[in-house]
Amino acid sequence: MDFGLNIEQKQITSYKTILSSEILQMPYTDLEHYLYEQTLDNPILDIMPAYQNNDDPAVLEINQRISSHDEPDRYHRRNFESSNNDTVNWVETQENQETLQNYLWSQLLTRFWPNNWEIPLRYILDSLDEKGYFIDSLELLTKQYSISIDQAEEMLTLVQSLNPAGIGARNLEECLCLQLSRQGILTSDFQTFIHSNLNLIIKNQLAAITRNTGLPLSTVKNYFNIIQNLNPWPGALFSSSEKTLYITPDVTVINTENGFEIQLNDSIIPKIIFNDYYIKLYEESENNEVHDYLQKKIQQAKLLEQCIQQRYSTLTSIIKTLLNMQQEFFHNGPSYLKPLKQSDVADILGIHVSTISRACNQKYLRCSWGTFQLNHFFVRAASVTKSDSTTSLVTTLDVKQALCTLIEQEDKSKPYSDRILAELLSQQGFQISRRTITKYRKELSIPGTTGRKIY
Repeated sequence: MDFGLNIEQKQITSYKTILSSEILQMPYTDLEHYLYEQTLDNPILDIMPAYQNNDDPAVLEINQRISSHDEPDRYHRRNFESSNNDTVNWVETQENQETLQNYLWSQLLTRFWPNNWEIPLRYILDSLDEKGYFIDSLELLTKQYSISIDQAEEMLTLVQSLNPAGIGARNLEECLCLQLSRQGILTSDFQTFIHSNLNLIIKNQLAAITRNTGLPLSTVKNYFNIIQNLNPWPGALFSSSEKTLYITPDVTVINTENGFEIQLNDSIIPKIIFNDYYIKLYEESENNEVHDYLQKKIQQAKLLEQCIQQRYSTLTSIIKTLLNMQQEFFHNGPSYLKPLKQSDVADILGIHVSTISRACNQKYLRCSWGTFQLNHFFVRAASVTKSDSTTSLVTTLDVKQALCTLIEQEDKSKPYSDRILAELLSQQGFQISRRTITKYRKELSIPGTTGRKIY
């Protein structure tokens, strides 16, 4: 028996298991970076950048079909979320929130500028949209107030010197550059980098940027990391309490006439291809050292390809199971989530629960109701006693919604304690302890009785 060969096979199997787990856990952005780094180490590997497939008719059709649902659904979600936020946001009210214009004007009062600038400056402030961008034209400003274009530029520059950095920009590119300039790190190369690659930066396509610019991957990553820490919408700090996230989903679910359609967004992941030159060199080389080296690299490339295929298969199986288990959510909306554990899906698929955890880590799903983390579909259960004394399970979201409703309707001069809230929920059939009420209230950022009381 060849024990050496047996040990080598076990090592390969072990390495494949580890690599498969790592790739499964990667969100698409990390996977894209990982694949590109592998091409630097393995001459057998080439990748077809994702951006070359952006015009795929199938991808365009999916985007168009999903977008047709976005507007009404976004309005629905905003109403649903704002109803919760109105309940939760006890400290700040519309009356005491400082507007962006007032905040900027208070800064202008500390600066020196000609007296005849006041009205044009107020006009500029009033022309800022909710993102903090200047959406009017300087030409219109010059005509309306009989000033020169140079004066108009000076006024806008003055506004752009205020806080938050990036305010008064006319577009995203200028907004980013204003912030970099404020930090003292806007070089001509950095500005050119942003100007030439803005669309790819927005899409998070580092590999494409690297190929387009010829810059080292480390330089592109450095630029990208700096840009990620900038605020694309400086005015949103005042117009909304919600944090703006730029997310490209890993999977898209579309409701068609024939049922739900799953589309893993492979178009955003580079495609692995094998380099014909080195394959031919491996087949024809008479140099044993070269032959052995390329053989090893071919094995690594094939293993990587298998792991990516396994990632696709596992994610597809999980999404299909989620679709089946959470059908009411996809048909009717976020309030129809059912209790579901990762172990439930693991049992159905016959895989370990840790595989489910890795697969759902930092992954996003897009559907007509919005974009959600995959972990959003795994919801803890709570028991509720019905009028006929039977017990059923509901999600913690249901309990939290009932909790918000009670607090919203309470007498603000005598707000309910957590004990009373638990008793009131018990009357509705929710068997929840006082400690659990306290926990849910804190998760919802709702203050205790003292913080909610209005004197």
